[in-house]
Amino acid sequence: MNDLDAKDLVALARVELAPCVSIFQPKVGRGRADRQDRVRFDNLARAARAELTGRGLGESEAEALLAPVLRLAEEPELWTGGPGGVAFYAGAGFARPVETDFALPERVEVGDRFVLRPLLPLAERAATFYVLALSLNQVRLLAAGARSGERIRPAGLPESFDAEMGYAQYESAVSAHSSSPAALGRRSAIFHGHGDDDEEHLKDDIRHFVQRVATVLEAELPDPEAPLVLAAVESLHAHFGAASRRLRPVAPGLVGNPETLADAELAERARALVGAARRRARRAELARWLELRGTGRVAEGLGAILPAADQARIQALLVPLEGEVWGRYDAARARVVAHARRQPGDVELLERAVCATLARGGEVHALPAAELPRGSAVALLRWAAA
Repeated sequence: MNDLDAKDLVALARVELAPCVSIFQPKVGRGRADRQDRVRFDNLARAARAELTGRGLGESEAEALLAPVLRLAEEPELWTGGPGGVAFYAGAGFARPVETDFALPERVEVGDRFVLRPLLPLAERAATFYVLALSLNQVRLLAAGARSGERIRPAGLPESFDAEMGYAQYESAVSAHSSSPAALGRRSAIFHGHGDDDEEHLKDDIRHFVQRVATVLEAELPDPEAPLVLAAVESLHAHFGAASRRLRPVAPGLVGNPETLADAELAERARALVGAARRRARRAELARWLELRGTGRVAEGLGAILPAADQARIQALLVPLEGEVWGRYDAARARVVAHARRQPGDVELLERAVCATLARGGEVHALPAAELPRGSAVALLRWAAA
């Protein structure tokens, strides 16, 4: 699958290769439907070619611009997955396909920017997160996205408690990593002998081990801002929370012995936690917007949002998943004219706001229109207007 994450979305928003071609189509999927999907794509490619020549490109120029996309469409893997959608982006010397597991509108757009709003849900779900499966026997770190998950090992990350602390052997009965006094006592008896002092030594060693794991992750995670899901027994959750200053594991995490779960199962369970955390964050942003309404720190409606986006003032833009707003935007005058129906020369104004916000470092999230005030776009601003 050709996943697209938030960083990819920002890169596409910053592309300046006009004309930019965006092709979206739903995909039926397997078997005889493959041919149906290809016929639909061929029709959309012809529409894109006509749009390019209608904008003044010669036939040969239009063919050259679309040629990489046509080659990508020849890949059988693109059409043999399950139902969903496919998007193609093309510009001068640039082409990229993106698959989705949800339907896309059948649409062709040629303009100064790529059309990104239909893929916002995919980008949010595909954003990288990490899963730390932490036990005394084994330390596993997974980098995961919407459908993927692979094990990684940053430099210096301990492989196990014994390897880090220098123990030569340990009893397999403790591999469930219970931190109960009885279990700790059994392990203590193996390495230190008997007594409360030895048990405290072992507890200190475990805290040192967890501290070492946290220190390495804080320094070596490829994306330290990405969500981190901790899978561990309850006592190790507590130790990790005390050890880490920069990392903020997703609550409540996965509590239990992670050794019983394969990498794929860990990633799937963590994915559900990350999704729930993101939904909570969106609700919090809306609550914050309502709290700041009337203070100059929020914007509502495209007349206020588009100038703020161009001025890099938008911290978070919330746009509806459904609907389009066609019209003109005069950036010099900060003036928006919306039309009930698309007219020649119009741009989709919600899309314009999305691209400008992303290109200037703001966040963008798509929600059902019913969840937004009056169903329209709203924004949290970095600072109030002068």
